[in-house]
Amino acid sequence: MSRNLPYSRAERVAKNLYQIVAEYIYKNIDDERLRGVQITSTRMTNDLGIARIYFYIDGGKDKKDAAKAAFEEIKPEIRYNVGKELILRTVPKLEFHMDDGVENAERIETILNTLKH
Repeated sequence: MSRNLPYSRAERVAKNLYQIVAEYIYKNIDDERLRGVQITSTRMTNDLGIARIYFYIDGGKDKKDAAKAAFEEIKPEIRYNVGKELILRTVPKLEFHMDDGVENAERIETILNTLKH
């Protein structure tokens, strides 16, 4: 029963994981260090064993480090919720990473705007 799906199972699971994690954080986490945090993307390893969750928060290095520490503290809670929501044999290990792409895009936009004037 081979289906010609436009993307892999890991990508489909990552898409579902994105929705689960973003919604859970928005509705259930009341940690001052995570105010304004945005989940930007999720990626799964092909064996579905590791989920990499990328986030962005505006602010300086201290604020970003505090957000990373907060995610490390609530990781078991989020993983438990993922296990309830995703139908997988094993719940993937969660890794939280800062997404530098947003900051890089803003920096490039600033440079381009200065070149225009």
